[in-house]
Amino acid sequence: MISEGTTAATTYTVDQFIDMRSTDDVTYYNFAVLDHIDGIEYALTNILYDYQDELEECSAILTLTDLELSKYKYKPWLLAYDLYGAEQAYFIIFALNDILCDREFDFNRVRIIMPELLSTILGRILSANSTFLNKNRADMKKEEKNTEGCKIWKV
Repeated sequence: MISEGTTAATTYTVDQFIDMRSTDDVTYYNFAVLDHIDGIEYALTNILYDYQDELEECSAILTLTDLELSKYKYKPWLLAYDLYGAEQAYFIIFALNDILCDREFDFNRVRIIMPELLSTILGRILSANSTFLNKNRADMKKEEKNTEGCKIWKV
């Protein structure tokens, strides 16, 4: 839960967020529902999208200065690295700000999960979905073993 007096309308500076960051290893893959065709693995969706409303409730607004905007423009992965210690966490910035690619990241008010809360929130989501994700991964391995030699480079 966000500390008392903090709301989604509260704004912060980049330096304040960096001071709060954790070095959690957050990746899109860990939250993805996977499938494969002919030995090529791909993500169908990501379970975080099912928690969009809850994530937004735990978020805050980060207001970038002009200098920070020029540093992070088109580079949400760099902002994710500076805030969370993991550039792979960029997908959280994408989801919270309704963007699909780096070229859309060109605004100075960014919705962000508080770095101090990120591990707790994502841990709860993973815990609630661990059975489903583990079954998804096990089914992928089982299907891959049953595939008759279909590999990425096989012609």
